[in-house]
Parts: sequence; C-alpha cells; structure tokens
Amino acid sequence: MAEHDADDVLQLRKLTRELLSSANAGDWDAAIALEVDRRPLVSRVFATGMPNTQAEYQILLNEILSADQEIMRLTQLRRDDVAGVLRQVVQGRSACHVYESNSR
Repeated sequence: MAEHDADDVLQLRKLTRELLSSANAGDWDAAIALEVDRRPLVSRVFATGMPNTQAEYQILLNEILSADQEIMRLTQLRRDDVAGVLRQVVQGRSACHVYESNSR
C-alpha cells in the first residue's frame, strides 16, 4: 500500500473493530457514529489502490466484509427484538381498546 494510505488503513481497521465491538455490546448509537466516520475512509482507501498492492487490499476487504457480515447479523437480531416489542405494544393497545369499548 502506498505510504500515504497507511494511516487511513490503520484507522479503517481500528474503526471496523470498534464498530463490531459496539454492535456486539448492543451500543447502536456508538455503532452508527463509527459507521459515519468509517464510510469515507472505506471510499478513500479503496479509491487509491495500486495494482502492486492488490493482495493487501484483498486482505483488508475480506476483513471489512467479515466484520460487516457479523454486524448485519447482529442488526437483524436487534431488529427482530424491536419488532417483537412493537407487536406487544400493538396487542396491548388493541386489548385496551376492546376493554374500553366493552366497559361502556
């Protein structure tokens, strides 16, 4: 990798690890903030790739994709949890409406 890319690559790896760690901890606010910081780095790092560093970029890309797959899995689990809570809220409201209409 080019010398000027080394800091960006290190920062990209660091942000990716922190993002995965935040997702594992369920700290979605931190995960979102980290993704906002990480996204421009991904573009910058891969936009400046050189043919003689293709293998290094492939390794980095595989690291990022692996972390992203796990983050997406965790996101799906969280989405399912939230959907379950919302279903319970809707059922509770429906039960309240039925009770109110029958108590009059």
